[in-house]
Amino acid sequence: MDGLIIKGIGGFYYVETEDGIIEARGRGIFKKDGITLAVGDRVEVAIIDEAEKKGVINSIYPRKNQFIRPPIVNVDTFVVVFAASKPKPNLVLVDKFLVMAEMSGVEAVICINKKDLVSEKQLEEYKAVYEDIYPVIAVSAKTGEGMSELKQAISGKTAALAGPSGVGKSTIAVNLAVALAQQGHRVGLLDADIFGPSLPKMMQLEDYQPYGETIDGRQMIIPAEKYGVKMVSIGFFVRNEQATVWRGPMASNALKQLISECYWGPLDYFIIDTPPGTSDIHLTLMQNLNLRGAIIVS
Repeated sequence: MDGLIIKGIGGFYYVETEDGIIEARGRGIFKKDGITLAVGDRVEVAIIDEAEKKGVINSIYPRKNQFIRPPIVNVDTFVVVFAASKPKPNLVLVDKFLVMAEMSGVEAVICINKKDLVSEKQLEEYKAVYEDIYPVIAVSAKTGEGMSELKQAISGKTAALAGPSGVGKSTIAVNLAVALAQQGHRVGLLDADIFGPSLPKMMQLEDYQPYGETIDGRQMIIPAEKYGVKMVSIGFFVRNEQATVWRGPMASNALKQLISECYWGPLDYFIIDTPPGTSDIHLTLMQNLNLRGAIIVS
C-alpha cells in the first residue's frame, strides 16, 4: 500500500493512505543504509495490525528534493515573499531564497506584498527584475487584491513560504485563514512565533482570556474563534509588557502544548505563522503536526 508520511516523531511515522492514517516504523535497512525518513516521503507500507492501524515502511520512493531545516522532502512550490515598501525590499536576501529553491529543484513563485503602498510604476519595476524567470504575484493583504491568485498558485500543493522579516507574512497567513473560512472550510490558525506573537493584535483578540475544558478526560485549551477561524497564540499567555526569554527546549515545549493541548476539532486547513529563519520551532512543527502539506510562514 502506498502512502505519504505526514508526521514523524520518536521513530514512528504517520502515513496517510487511501485507508486512513497508519502508524508505522521504518525497516532496519533504512538505518543501516543511512537513510532517514522525512515528512513528505512517499512510501510503500505494509499493514501488520489492521485493527490498530499499525504497519511497517518497506520502501521509499525517489525524492524530488530535500530540505535539511526543516527536515521535509518533496516540496512542490517555494513562495518567496517580500514587501514593496515598509520595509524597503532586500533583493539580495530574496535572491538567496531563490538560490535555495533552485538548488533543491523546487518551483519558485515570487509574491510582492503591500502593493497598495507603492505606485504602479514602482511595482512594475520590481516585477521586471524577476518576471522573465519566475511567476510574480503582487498582492495586498490589506485590501485582499491578488490573494485569490496566490491561493490558486499553491492550491493542492505542499508549499513553503519564506521571506525577510516584516514583509507581511503574518498578514498573509491571517488573510488566507479568513478567506478559507469564508469559503466554508474549517480553519485553524496557530501563532507559532514564540518570540514575537503578532496574531492576537491582527485578529483583534488582544484581550482574549484563554480557558480550559475537560474533553474526553483531558484538560484542553479552547482556541479563540473570530471570523470563523480558530486561533491560538503564545501571546494569549504572556502580558504585552512582560519580557519573556525562551531557550530552545522551552520554546519547543511551549509550542508542543499549543498543538497537543488545544482542542482544535476537525480542520480542513491548519495555517501556521512561525518565527523568521529556521530554528527549533520549525523542527518541532514538522515533527509534531499531522499534516499532508503546510504553508510555513518563516
